[in-house]
Amino acid sequence: MKNLANTSYGSLTIEPLDFCQEHCGEGRLIKMDAEDQNDEMPKPENGEENEQLDIGPSPKDQSRALAETVISSLIDRLMAEARKRGGTLSLNDIEDLSVEMEKKTEALQAVFQHSFEEYVQSRERATWAKVRKFPFDRVMVQKFVPLFVDQGNVTFAEGGLSRRVLPGFFLAVNKMVGAEYVEYLQNRMQTVVDRHPASDGSGDADWYAVYDDPEAIDLLNEGLIAMVPHFDDVERRCRWFCHVVNTALAPAREDAAQDEKEWQMGGLAFAAMFESLFETLAPLVETPESRIHLNDTYGATTAGNIKLAINEIANFKARH
Repeated sequence: MKNLANTSYGSLTIEPLDFCQEHCGEGRLIKMDAEDQNDEMPKPENGEENEQLDIGPSPKDQSRALAETVISSLIDRLMAEARKRGGTLSLNDIEDLSVEMEKKTEALQAVFQHSFEEYVQSRERATWAKVRKFPFDRVMVQKFVPLFVDQGNVTFAEGGLSRRVLPGFFLAVNKMVGAEYVEYLQNRMQTVVDRHPASDGSGDADWYAVYDDPEAIDLLNEGLIAMVPHFDDVERRCRWFCHVVNTALAPAREDAAQDEKEWQMGGLAFAAMFESLFETLAPLVETPESRIHLNDTYGATTAGNIKLAINEIANFKARH
């Protein structure tokens, strides 16, 4: 059979499959790391810090496979149309088909590339091995570290979290806050980290100092404030968030307990997580002066939206 790549049919050109590999650098890689000196984010055991999550084929490979499928279906469509017309297509026939096909190919290519790249990046965010990048993520996760069941403070039945939640959590944050804005917060948080080197000369940061830095707190609040408008309907947000998380759970370790292997994000865990995150916003709406400042900075409805979100999450948690 003739190789149809780079073959023209009137105005329709079937392009080389390599086109799907040209746009896979978009987005950001987000990772988590372990603390060496404290138990808030314990260092993984058995060399896990060097273990990459099994995320399957690369986004380039998956995009290529999908592009091949799409192009194959387009060729089938051309052949089907030719059969309808006695085995030949006029230039006008091909012109009509080309408009439809090109539009679909471009749209599908963009969707597939973005979707797979974002999915893989969210997995890489949760990899312990990459320790010093993306400090905004670390400061954000620090807010709900006590909810991780492996910390011994809470059980799954009480709304505790598995660390398997992290890929889906990061994916959801990207969607709610926006990748470009998170990248901006990431870069600004890095300047805070640079001010607090560890005293042991390890080259790491003094993360306790970072967590307490007023600028770090302000940057965390900025990111959380960007999430707040998505919580006007907490029931709906919970369904969406749990779906995103549960379809992107990191694989459990083979030696994990059965409840860890079977864990999925549910309503109680969702409420506990965002209660922990949004509690940092509560002081911003405590007084009339603070509410005025908040609204002047972020928009006239910001304080009201924050109070509503905090109250709705509390009520939602009580129902679970």
